[in-house]
Amino acid sequence: MRTCPLVLTRTLPLPLALSLAACLLGCSSTADAPASPAALVTTGDAQTPPTNGAADATIAWLKAGTYKSWKCEPAPHAPRIPSVHGVARECANTLVSGGSYPFNVGAANVIEYYPDAAATTPSGYGITVRVLTGSAKDAWYYAEVKGGALGSAGRAFKDTPGGTCADCHIGAGTSTYPSGGDSVFSPVR
Repeated sequence: MRTCPLVLTRTLPLPLALSLAACLLGCSSTADAPASPAALVTTGDAQTPPTNGAADATIAWLKAGTYKSWKCEPAPHAPRIPSVHGVARECANTLVSGGSYPFNVGAANVIEYYPDAAATTPSGYGITVRVLTGSAKDAWYYAEVKGGALGSAGRAFKDTPGGTCADCHIGAGTSTYPSGGDSVFSPVR
């Protein structure tokens, strides 16, 4: 994409300003590279966790428990390969549980982390939300809440240090990890 290194330091007469505006529109040409769509950024609703990275909004959304009305696994279980989350229970919104690959923007999972299979109260949470179309690793937003605090949160390889969530999730539905697909390992369908 071309850049336009023009800086205006004073007010221009209207005819000149209009001519300049028309010229600058050419600088926004997508002939060199397609513009990327805006990512879904939300404060959360009944089907979508917050994707704005705000700790207070994310924790309040989880405490409200609306995700528990989604389709959920019946009980916590031992981790499935390649999970690094330990004992967990997963819930999927309607775009995941009733959707197909590739998922639509807004598809979301919440993973409740438990200290052991006998525990009844989660010790943490993982959130996954599709925020862009396409297969790029940054098409998904990941957040993790442990100890009542929001840890890492963001789009993989854009805001999340190291992109470790996407490094694993991108393998869902591949020959290495055939369960799931489209960066989601969820058996909740």
